[in-house]
Amino acid sequence: QSEEGWGTEVTLVIPTSIGITSALLIEDGGKTFAIPIDYVLETLKVPVSEVRRIHDRIGIYYRGSILPCEKLLNLLYQKERTCKLKNNGTSEVPIIVLKIRTGNFGILVDKLLKKTEIAIKPVPEVLSGIDIVSGVSIMGDGKVVLVLNPEKLV
Repeated sequence: QSEEGWGTEVTLVIPTSIGITSALLIEDGGKTFAIPIDYVLETLKVPVSEVRRIHDRIGIYYRGSILPCEKLLNLLYQKERTCKLKNNGTSEVPIIVLKIRTGNFGILVDKLLKKTEIAIKPVPEVLSGIDIVSGVSIMGDGKVVLVLNPEKLV
């Protein structure tokens, strides 16, 4: 609201259905996703040679025990587990160590981007049947980012 000679008053109304939280932005398969920081125990960059086959899965030796891992895109698209990593020209692979109810789990991604504060909007009705998505966020550049639900993802 503006009034000449008096100034401008700006009122910002934020719906209660929007929550602000810290999240880790990651990239995999050319797409950006957010994981609430409350679930992130640690991020690592591990030499590809240390990612081992464990039965029908992959994993790493992590702090004295075996940490089961999986590629994010395999979890998202419910693809068959693969025990091989594609060599994308790097000698290290970023891993997010998640702390979930059933224990720790590692997710392999292409890139770790940054930790940031995001406004999480409820999932649109079109995506409401997908339980691995807990919300969406619109970044400053207008890009829509899916906020993942680690409990359902793993």
